[in-house]
Amino acid sequence: AEAYAALDLLATMVAIVGADGSLVFANSAFENALGLSRRNLARAPAFEWFTEPHRLRSTIEAVAANPFQTSRLETHLSPSPNAQSEPRWVHVSVNRLDEGGGRVLLEAIEIEPKVRQEREERAIEQVENSKELIRNLAHE
Repeated sequence: AEAYAALDLLATMVAIVGADGSLVFANSAFENALGLSRRNLARAPAFEWFTEPHRLRSTIEAVAANPFQTSRLETHLSPSPNAQSEPRWVHVSVNRLDEGGGRVLLEAIEIEPKVRQEREERAIEQVENSKELIRNLAHE
């Protein structure tokens, strides 16, 4: 854990996990967000920290298997029951750390509700524009 001490200084949530989800290191930002100590975090696979563990599992397995792959996903972070807080939307970046694919770096950045709402509104607007364009092309 001493090798990763600098990660504790980051404001973003960072964890290093094995391809099987086992915890190698979690910084203090992750501990605070989940309301658990590193020792308690290590008791369950990292997949269990999120509301959709299957998505994170498949992402980590894919990144660990391919030396040039990195991946991102949006999901909810599940706080511990004693943290008494709601799940938070996070953008998770998954990067391979070593040659053997044994470890990956997870970086989770909280998505503010307003930013997420704006993104969804833009996506809906793009879909509507695409539908209108297709209708117009069909009439020609």
